[in-house]
Amino acid sequence: MLVGYQSTCAARLRAGTSFIIAFIFIASFASFVTAAPLAVSGNLNPAPAEGDPGAGSTVAGTLANQPFAAAGFFTGAITTTVYNDTTNPFGAGRLTFVYSVRNDQTSSNPITRVSMDPYTGFSTDGSYQASTGVQPTSIDHPSAAVVGFNFGAAAAVFGPGTTSANLVVQTNATAFGQGTAQVLGGGQASGIPILVPTPEPTSLGALALIAVAALRRR
Repeated sequence: MLVGYQSTCAARLRAGTSFIIAFIFIASFASFVTAAPLAVSGNLNPAPAEGDPGAGSTVAGTLANQPFAAAGFFTGAITTTVYNDTTNPFGAGRLTFVYSVRNDQTSSNPITRVSMDPYTGFSTDGSYQASTGVQPTSIDHPSAAVVGFNFGAAAAVFGPGTTSANLVVQTNATAFGQGTAQVLGGGQASGIPILVPTPEPTSLGALALIAVAALRRR
């Protein structure tokens, strides 16, 4: 009887220990995979962090070190990396856009906002990669076209000589092309080349046929 009782207690202890370990693992994993849906007019405050979206993913495209300047305020550069993301919430292999922004040491001002466009017509999920630079305080989607990352709190001053955390926008897109970014910080730099989601070529062809048909009916 005693041996059987001890065996039962040991089995229950092992089961309980396994449950606790699994719970700790899931909780720890969830703390890094916390990107959140970002609808038009939405605002994620505070900005959620996540792990590396490039881990286990393939690079679909890059556009490196595109310079920007607002005379008397700041200079810097922005790099875009596009991944066929295995962790994308809209489907494995859908495109995730990661932006890294540098504020040069010679700048006079901190950067307060970086925005990208166009994202019109695509589902988006916003976050930043933990432990990669100055983290944004919030992420917004003020119009159909624009997704923006905001900086400025005491723990997130994007000052001269610093680089942003990797700014992550996961999408349901399967194609990409060139868009533009805008950087604010006392002054303004606009028209900075970046990569953004675009409709598939077949979708563009279908839209063109619809437009031609509409003109013919007129």
